[in-house]
Amino acid sequence: MAVVILAVLAFTLFSNDAYKNVEEDYIKMPNADESVRFSGTYFGKTASDSQNDLGADVDVVRVGMGNTFVFVKGNHSEFSGMEGNDVKLEGKFVSQNRHNAVVNGLSVSGYEFAPDHISAA
Repeated sequence: MAVVILAVLAFTLFSNDAYKNVEEDYIKMPNADESVRFSGTYFGKTASDSQNDLGADVDVVRVGMGNTFVFVKGNHSEFSGMEGNDVKLEGKFVSQNRHNAVVNGLSVSGYEFAPDHISAA
């Protein structure tokens, strides 16, 4: 009986991760109701440009090597000095609506993300 209880406790401790690890393909059409974890490269902030759906100074993370971008909702000091560095995000996508913006002179498109945790990868 004690062995069963310990096995259940160990399983609970090691599988009680509320975040699903996702890859670039998932982020191309995210599920807005699911808590996810992924890594990417901090790309910079959106410019003060009329092409930005979400406004200026929104943090942008590039996921993978393609054209998959994530707009990080809110102001986050964790990104200070991180441009070009890898970051890890945990949280939920706000919706399945795509947004457009200009970042570092490039037009990018992606989804808005509400983070619970941000850290260096």
